[in-house]
Amino acid sequence: MEHAKRGISFSEEPPYIVTPDLVYTDDTMLLASSAETAQHLLDNVSAAGKCYGLELNLGKTVLLRVRGEADINGADGKPLKVQSQAVDLGSLLATSGEAAPELNRRLGEASACFDSLSDVWKHASISKMQKYRIYDACVVSKLMYSLDFMWLRKAHLQNLDAFGPKCLRQISGIM
Repeated sequence: MEHAKRGISFSEEPPYIVTPDLVYTDDTMLLASSAETAQHLLDNVSAAGKCYGLELNLGKTVLLRVRGEADINGADGKPLKVQSQAVDLGSLLATSGEAAPELNRRLGEASACFDSLSDVWKHASISKMQKYRIYDACVVSKLMYSLDFMWLRKAHLQNLDAFGPKCLRQISGIM
């Protein structure tokens, strides 16, 4: 990554910006506070990859614009595909910064996981204690993964608080 950052002068951030330009790559993920910096980073990552015989998959590369309108062009000169949301490392990133889309996605995935487990439990003789352990390992972990980094509103917390007891009542046979 140091190779990719060469030749870029990072500008002084306005006082309301809490973090400076963040540079992170996994597959292809670049975060920058300006379109110019993002374009330089993308060009440099592409050039650095070519030194090792690697190429960016521009079909999978997307641009999430936050408070900006500028296009970022791929190595082919065409603007990157612009999206308002994208899943990366298991989390839904949204340009709005809202937690609701990610939380709803998590609740949906956790609910589907619980429903699948419930179908299995109907046909297996598993103790309630074992069901609780499986629920905690499979459902709760899926629901809570990286939520500690999100700013949740009261309504979001109420949705989270309602999900767990509903599942536990069903495991316990209390409807």
